[in-house]
Amino acid sequence: MENPSHGDDAGTNGERAVRETSPPVLVSRGQLRTDFQPIVSMRTGSTWGVEALSRAKDPATGETIPPLRLFADAERSGLLASFDRYCRRHAIERFAASHKAHDVVLTLNWDTRTLGAVDDDPRQFLRTVQRNEIAPERVVIEVLEGRAPNLDALVRFVEDRKAEGFLIAVDDYGTGHSNPERLVRIEPDIVKIDRALVHGAASSVPRREACRSVAELARAIGALVVAEGVEREEDLVELSMMGIDLFQGFLLARPHAEISSGTATAELAVASHQPLLRERVEVELDRRRELRLRDERVVSAVAAQLVRASLGSLELTAADVLDAVQGLEALYVLDERGIQLTSTWLRVDGPRRASFRPAAAGSDLALQDYFLGVADGSQAYVTRPYVSMASGRMAVTYSRRATLRDGCVVIVCCDIPSPVDFRPA
Repeated sequence: MENPSHGDDAGTNGERAVRETSPPVLVSRGQLRTDFQPIVSMRTGSTWGVEALSRAKDPATGETIPPLRLFADAERSGLLASFDRYCRRHAIERFAASHKAHDVVLTLNWDTRTLGAVDDDPRQFLRTVQRNEIAPERVVIEVLEGRAPNLDALVRFVEDRKAEGFLIAVDDYGTGHSNPERLVRIEPDIVKIDRALVHGAASSVPRREACRSVAELARAIGALVVAEGVEREEDLVELSMMGIDLFQGFLLARPHAEISSGTATAELAVASHQPLLRERVEVELDRRRELRLRDERVVSAVAAQLVRASLGSLELTAADVLDAVQGLEALYVLDERGIQLTSTWLRVDGPRRASFRPAAAGSDLALQDYFLGVADGSQAYVTRPYVSMASGRMAVTYSRRATLRDGCVVIVCCDIPSPVDFRPA
């Protein structure tokens, strides 16, 4: 005969299994652990920091319980603030045991959903850090700016923690609810680019350019940049080439129970990838030199022909020069006030979209980079790559002062096609 209570037992067993893996039970039994994943510098080959990651194993299966599930269970139980606080305290205590032997910073997460919780006093964290004899400036608090109850609360929290000496990192930036306005208001010390952008950056122009944009915004506000979730060598090298130096991910090291073993693993991994980076750097430098020399030859050829003209014959001469000089996409000439003297003479193969129109004679271009670069009396300037409003294609503009046959000083502007990732040296 079947046991009539079998179904109830199954339900009871299921509930027991859930209880066995609930955050309070895991904490009370000491089954929650903190591992450390290194963050390394690709250029120096050294470990810059370690991120503390809370982990636990299911007693029944021995499998690691995903962190998202741990925190989701804590939130459902109304214990998110206390569980988050426990994870931070445990991380600090583990870091304190060995931090004096390692010149690294500790990064740890602070769930911003807990800001304003009645059972949470952020000032307790400073006391915990001081009690463990750790300098606050060696601790980085990671926040997700999109999870905070409101931006004002997050800004106040960040300002208070900075006043205590802690560093602030914005985690997983670039996807979801990431917002440049919030980043500017938070003014973090570190910005961590989300793995969704990092993975595949080497083979995807949109991902690569998104990473570049985040990195440039971070640098503009004075923040370091960390690319997290790195799993492929080609992504590591590609992002290094755009100036990102700090990396975290399985390619370099998985989370380790001990800081020493994690840093040793990561630094060996970096050393194995540095030769490819050096090779790419050498190739890139050669490429840039070749492009720069090519472009300078084009600009010199243009200037040499234009200086034979007078102000009155400049328009016709410019048209002839465009036909004669190969490698030139557009040519136009400005006066010393930034007013365009000639038409924009354009050479574009194939159809041109109507939304892109070359500037006409008489246009005021005094605020354009290529004019501002020589407005102080400099003889020459070259812009960074941009989408030309004349052609709709990526170009760089070389501007150069020249004196015409009749003594008039003009600014010769040459648009030359450019790869999207070309940065003039």
